[in-house]
Amino acid sequence: HAQTTGRDLLVVFGADWCSACRKFKDMMEKDSDRALFEQRLVMVEIDGDKKSARELARKLSLTYLGYPQGFLVDPEASIVKQQLYPSSYPSLKLLLEILSFKTIATDEDKPKKVGDVEVGTLEKDIDLSTPYGPNSFILNPKNDSEKYINQGISALHVFHYVDGYRSFRESVKADPQSVLARVGMVIAIAQIDSGSSARFFVDSAFRKIEEIKSQRKLTEIEMAWVDFAKSYWVAVTSVYVRKSGEKVLGMLEAIENVMAVNREYRWVHLGALAGGK
Repeated sequence: HAQTTGRDLLVVFGADWCSACRKFKDMMEKDSDRALFEQRLVMVEIDGDKKSARELARKLSLTYLGYPQGFLVDPEASIVKQQLYPSSYPSLKLLLEILSFKTIATDEDKPKKVGDVEVGTLEKDIDLSTPYGPNSFILNPKNDSEKYINQGISALHVFHYVDGYRSFRESVKADPQSVLARVGMVIAIAQIDSGSSARFFVDSAFRKIEEIKSQRKLTEIEMAWVDFAKSYWVAVTSVYVRKSGEKVLGMLEAIENVMAVNREYRWVHLGALAGGK
């Protein structure tokens, strides 16, 4: 039906026992913009607890991280364009605005603030003489870039997200090929804010990682941390605008992947790395 009408398909996994699913269903039934929503989308609701739903999700490479989880699908190309928690939005109008996000933020979209933090503050230089100490995530840092990564993680551990971001940014300045520093930037920004202004910086970090991937093969560790960053961004923000055909892992799977390949670095609790959010 979505193909014949030219509308996108919204696949929503939920369950009868889920209070957030009931909240979303109630909004769908009572919201005055229901007709506008249906002009834009065809929605299919699926009981995610059923075995057939899990098999369908695997077949379509969908990983639902909780209920209700929605996937915006291009029915012509069978490509997931976004995933989100539709119950996070109090009205269908706001949900439609989220579903209208551009796939990738551009330089013209750069905000002046991220949450309550001025971008100028985020982009201030920082040196290695901070009170956070030289965290031993990288056991034997070989250069300033790796020292700044350790400092950034130390800052995240004590909830100094701005200085964490600034430290990861310094790491990137010292080594533009540092994938782990860009992962740190995503985690730090997600703690500062989870709105569209933060999304600009997250998109920029992932876009740079894609550029690096086009220039060299990422290590297993780098790939695992990139998957973790994407999963974490979904977990804290409830929406992720995906590139065509991209898969986002569930948090548990992403964490397991990191722990399986994390041989070069000291084990750290991922919840602590992410600021305990």
